[in-house]
Amino acid sequence: CSKSTVFVTDMSAPIVVTAQPGAQQMQWMQPPTGPPGCPPGLEYLTQLDQLVIMQQVSLMEVLTSWEVKNKFIITNSMGQQVYYACEESDMCMRQCCGPNRGFIMHITDNNGYEVIRAEREFKCCVGCCWCADGSCGWEMRVEAPVGQVVGYIKQRRSKWKVHLALYDEAHNHLFTTWSPCCPCQGICCRDDVNFPFTDKSERDVVANMAKQWSGLQEMITDADRFSLTFPASLDVKHKAIMIGAVFMIDMMVFETKRTTTTTEAFWEFVLRHRMMIGESEQRQSNNHHYILTCNIYNMAEDLCLSSQRDQEVRR
Repeated sequence: CSKSTVFVTDMSAPIVVTAQPGAQQMQWMQPPTGPPGCPPGLEYLTQLDQLVIMQQVSLMEVLTSWEVKNKFIITNSMGQQVYYACEESDMCMRQCCGPNRGFIMHITDNNGYEVIRAEREFKCCVGCCWCADGSCGWEMRVEAPVGQVVGYIKQRRSKWKVHLALYDEAHNHLFTTWSPCCPCQGICCRDDVNFPFTDKSERDVVANMAKQWSGLQEMITDADRFSLTFPASLDVKHKAIMIGAVFMIDMMVFETKRTTTTTEAFWEFVLRHRMMIGESEQRQSNNHHYILTCNIYNMAEDLCLSSQRDQEVRR
């Protein structure tokens, strides 16, 4: 994620990171003593009933519209940093696939230990709300600690709204959340966009995720701000799954709107330059720019297949 970030998954190993990027001016929350059986790193969640998840502003993305890896600071209600989250994804997938890319969200504590990992694998031609059940919907796997699955988040079928179901490690249905019909915000509509988490019967609200209006900066940046509230007594594993659901919702609902322009601009650039250079292909067959553009075009065409191979090799 950054040159100053090192992921540590062995909780018995020496601490190698003492600060996270962007956290120099942030007060850190002191880790409490967790109950017996609490997964390492989730002790913070035992006493919390609210988390604020703030996306960091990328100057490069503001100036160039080039989609970069998302980074988040996670704090408690008092503004003390609890976790730091950083996206791992392929550069070509971010530009070509936009919000449909596969990604891994690494969530580390203030000592640099990776305590939660949320992974959504890339799938080609999925995400349609009408046929989202089964293999045609998005799915995220949440591990806490790394290597130990605590739950899954799966997209379910709906007529229009985003519909997600949260499951434990044994695929038992825990919670359900639906998006609003029109999850929009702006100068004239600054109310929170709520995503209530209900029990599996969809009668009782257990927790709530809110997309908060963060001011005029949303008009020039893609820095989102989310609030996640839940009972303090809720199982820390279930809280970890809900944290993963926040990143899932962000990618499916809010990332979609701001990356469409970037993705279209990328393809327009590639195709337009290929067309212009293709007209003079015979005269400029050895031209460096022609070769470079063709390589970019061919790389984009093979993106889906290569990404799936990379995921298989990584596993």
